[in-house]
Amino acid sequence: MKIDKLTLEQFNNKNSLAFANVYNELYNDLFYFTNKVYQNFPEIESCDIVHDLFIKIWKNNNAKFTDINGLKGYCFIAIKNGFKNHLGKAKSADNYIKEIDNDDLLITYIAETDFTSTVSKAIDILPNECSKVFQLYLDGYTIKEIAEN
Repeated sequence: MKIDKLTLEQFNNKNSLAFANVYNELYNDLFYFTNKVYQNFPEIESCDIVHDLFIKIWKNNNAKFTDINGLKGYCFIAIKNGFKNHLGKAKSADNYIKEIDNDDLLITYIAETDFTSTVSKAIDILPNECSKVFQLYLDGYTIKEIAEN
């Protein structure tokens, strides 16, 4: 589903259906990005980070977004800042803070997120068998293993 201006306006006004639509549209990308950022902390559940972020947006009456890319950018920055806050509580945070402050690394994570999202959406429109083959390949199966399936 594409998010149009009306849905985003309703999202800004805390309409629960619009909020659910936007959440569902952005969830996979934000989940993937969160997994990349928190990859050295397996005890952190990425789904919880994304869920908590949307709760904060829901509670913040001043959070208004004019387009979906602005909202997505806001979410990426909020995830990064949440990670820095988490690291501030960790004893050996210096190396990770340097890593997350590396803008090139974050840009790479964002680009990977967008690429993965685009590929996933493209796979969804393929015929069932083609979709299955591409998904197995993306999941790391070898060509031989895919052929055996």
